[in-house]
Amino acid sequence: MMLAVFMASNVAPGETLFAEHGDFVSGLYMALFMMNCHYWCCLQHGGSP
Repeated sequence: MMLAVFMASNVAPGETLFAEHGDFVSGLYMALFMMNCHYWCCLQHGGSP
């Protein structure tokens, strides 16, 4: 899934990813974190994700 995001954003994963595209990587991790929190909250309150 993350490789698809890299390809769709025209970002090449590799050794210089964090140095050249730090903002992109930070945003990607933040989005994954928020999705995980949403899923966890739904499970805690008996809803469906």
